[in-house]
Amino acid sequence: MQVGFERARVVVEPGEVVEARLVVRNCGGVAERFRVRVFDAERVAVIEPEPGAPISPGAEVVWTVRYRVPREFGPVAGLYHAAVRAEAVRDGRVGAAAVLDVRIRGGPGVGDT
Repeated sequence: MQVGFERARVVVEPGEVVEARLVVRNCGGVAERFRVRVFDAERVAVIEPEPGAPISPGAEVVWTVRYRVPREFGPVAGLYHAAVRAEAVRDGRVGAAAVLDVRIRGGPGVGDT
């Protein structure tokens, strides 16, 4: 399987809610159901397009990840990460992780890219 954000880096305003597209691709030879786990359930939510639907071999599905950006600069000067892991339901050892790099506009060393 492959998993990754369409845009791996975003620059946002403090307190903003970011929506990012997460592409989950089944690289295996059989249809498989996947689940996406988050590492910060307070700030990150995942919206599955067709809950529980299997993904065919070679096919990809786009999930929506919402990240609620803190209003204040953190310990790393306005840099945050929304990390997710997609896993096969049948075999949790089959999985991959992706990280969305979230930078707060105006933080030290953070440009508008």
